[in-house]
Amino acid sequence: MPTAAKLVAALIFAAVGYALFVSMVTIYGDDRVPGYLLPLCLVAGLIVGWQICGKNAHGLMSGIGNGYTAIVAQSFIILFVLSFITMLEQSMRGRYDGPMDAMIDSFKLLSEYGFRFATPEIGMIMVVGGFVGGAMAGIAGRRFPH
Repeated sequence: MPTAAKLVAALIFAAVGYALFVSMVTIYGDDRVPGYLLPLCLVAGLIVGWQICGKNAHGLMSGIGNGYTAIVAQSFIILFVLSFITMLEQSMRGRYDGPMDAMIDSFKLLSEYGFRFATPEIGMIMVVGGFVGGAMAGIAGRRFPH
């Protein structure tokens, strides 16, 4: 059932996803930025804002806690999908000997992307975005209950 907290959280975490996208583009530098990165960041923000943060935000403190949970889930979803699509692209080029090699490499790619995007700028976006998104969802959940 749609609630104000779910709507607020989904919109704010989509905006945080856009901020993450802008920061990730600067990290890519001269490398080719995947065309699906912006929709991935936005959709991941919408999903975690609606399903994780907005659903459980009933006050300020619970909203902030759920905001941090949602931002961690959002970053994991983004990194997992990035690594999985990269693995699929490499498997189409015949890089792997079998399916187990591809699955193992997808988790290796996940950790490489995690270390590549672990910058202070992205960390601050996550901390501030999780706090603001959770707090606003909590306020909306308290002000406009079901």
